[in-house]
Amino acid sequence: MSRSIGTSIPEMFRSVDLGGTIIDCNLAYAERLGYTLEEVIGRSFLDHTPEKYRDALVANFEEWKKTRAHSAGHIVLATKSGEEFEVMLAAMSLYDDNRNLIGRNSVIREIAHLEKMSKMYDVSSREGYEHPEILHRSVNYNGIIIDCNQTYVDSLGYTKEEVIGVSLLEHTAPRSRGNISAHMENWRNGIHDTAKIWMLRKDKSEFLVSLTATDERDEDGALVGRTVALRPMSGPACPVQ
Repeated sequence: MSRSIGTSIPEMFRSVDLGGTIIDCNLAYAERLGYTLEEVIGRSFLDHTPEKYRDALVANFEEWKKTRAHSAGHIVLATKSGEEFEVMLAAMSLYDDNRNLIGRNSVIREIAHLEKMSKMYDVSSREGYEHPEILHRSVNYNGIIIDCNQTYVDSLGYTKEEVIGVSLLEHTAPRSRGNISAHMENWRNGIHDTAKIWMLRKDKSEFLVSLTATDERDEDGALVGRTVALRPMSGPACPVQ
């Protein structure tokens, strides 16, 4: 099995203005949809959405413009040839120099690739993974969540569908993002140590955990990711209050 499966879930990127017009995208986005970059830029993001899903996407987009609140979620895209495929979309608002909202960036990861990696890890069947007092999550080399246990989603207030495919930074409190990024870089360089990290729930409340990690390797022994145990510092699995 190639190491690349662990290091790169194909990531598509698009940037849209407040009218939903695509003002930028990467080559991965254009090629997966069967277009050239020139064919994508300037088109509505609805052009890449099957018609039956467009009303829901517009409603979500309009709600975001009012609240500026983001939640990663599954959507369906359609290629130029008509093929439909499901993706996880995580968005970030764009502002001008005066802090006026001008659009949003979206990172898009194909669900089929996430499922392929989940099968490779096969962590959910391991003894102890569904521990009721320990949050377990498995990430790829770049920190994208591939799998997690029920305690993890219950403690953070998400569904599993909202968790798989997002960056671990989405669930890390701002004050700990530098720490976890440095911790991940140390791990990539072969340094294995414990850490204390503030987690961020969906409702924006925080709780402290201790983190220990186990390497995930492919059948050739290449490092492809890791599974971490997150133990709440204030007692068993902190539920959402």
